[in-house]
Amino acid sequence: MNDRMSNNKKWMERLRHELRKPEVALPLALTLGFVLWGHEGRPWLLNYAPPMTPALTGMVSFGIGALVMVLVPALVLKRLGETLADYGLGWGERKQGVIFATLASALSVPVMYFVSADSNMQAEYPLYAPGDSLVAYEAAYFLFFAAGEIAIRGYILFGVKRWSGSTGLALSVSTIVQTVWHLDKPLAEMLVAPVWGLAVGALCLRLRSVWYALVFHYLSNVTLDLWVLAR
Repeated sequence: MNDRMSNNKKWMERLRHELRKPEVALPLALTLGFVLWGHEGRPWLLNYAPPMTPALTGMVSFGIGALVMVLVPALVLKRLGETLADYGLGWGERKQGVIFATLASALSVPVMYFVSADSNMQAEYPLYAPGDSLVAYEAAYFLFFAAGEIAIRGYILFGVKRWSGSTGLALSVSTIVQTVWHLDKPLAEMLVAPVWGLAVGALCLRLRSVWYALVFHYLSNVTLDLWVLAR
């Protein structure tokens, strides 16, 4: 009996020791976050919530994503003494980043006009019908992109690079997650996902920050929503 208790104590101590490692704790937190947030950022928990308008359902789902994919992992990292800037949440190369985000967002306006003509894209976006709450809905939409970009292009990309020292492995892992996330999206978007993952992942590493890609991704999708609604 004493031997069993001693073995259990050693096992618990080993478990606590492993959970103090960022390369163990962060993936566990993100896995839990993905489960709670649901496929494509549609939380299954909302199936048990009181009836809400589509716009409010969307805004709540965006908030849940930001909570479980951004805030909780950030608290885990801080609890372990990690610096969030090491996971892409600093400003990095600010001047280059602002130039990229500005030019890319401006270019997305005409591009998204043509993309919005695709019937499959019209069926997919906006993710929830914004109704009379268009401004509030699109503002809350930022939380959706914060959840996805910071989780994939921040915690995963920078985390794997930090722990393995391999840029190729970091880009591969984050791109695989990005691609799987888009499997049920319209064909054009699904095909672009791995290219986007590699290109934007490399850019984030170059800029040492996830924020500039996040802003561009968000603004381009807001533009897409507006073009779809205008048709």
